[in-house]
Amino acid sequence: MSSASFALPSGAVSRRGALSRRVVLAGLSAAAAAAHLGLPGPAFAQVAPVKLRIGVIPILGAAPIFVADKEGWLKQAGLDASFTTFESGPNMIQALASGTIDFYIAGVAPLAVARARGVDVRVVTATAVEEMTFVATGKLARHFAPGVAPAEAFKRYRAAAGAPA
Repeated sequence: MSSASFALPSGAVSRRGALSRRVVLAGLSAAAAAAHLGLPGPAFAQVAPVKLRIGVIPILGAAPIFVADKEGWLKQAGLDASFTTFESGPNMIQALASGTIDFYIAGVAPLAVARARGVDVRVVTATAVEEMTFVATGKLARHFAPGVAPAEAFKRYRAAAGAPA
């Protein structure tokens, strides 16, 4: 079995030690591809791990970064990741804008607001598509049977309960 390799290009790390997003994405992609193919992973001969400060909001869309970390793919890609958990997007945007974190992994709406207000942020990849879900339990859930349109399920609930959900 051969080994995939990945090298940091010149200019990949800024003067303040921040890693370019292209290098991180390439490293994560290389690590994921190597793991998927059963290869030992990217080799980083004589390159010290790059410190990466990641801000996350614990939502479903952030799951891939936790998988990459726990599987060791970040380390294989030459990344020394530290995580800070946030409760809301605006707080994480403040940390991103101030340079406290290097990467933001959460919903896109706070990034759009930040960009509209002049904060230099860019969305570089999406980790989920249509991750919004609706969860119902008890009396309401039984009306959401296979083949029943959501509007009909709510109508049936209202008829049974005598009040809207």
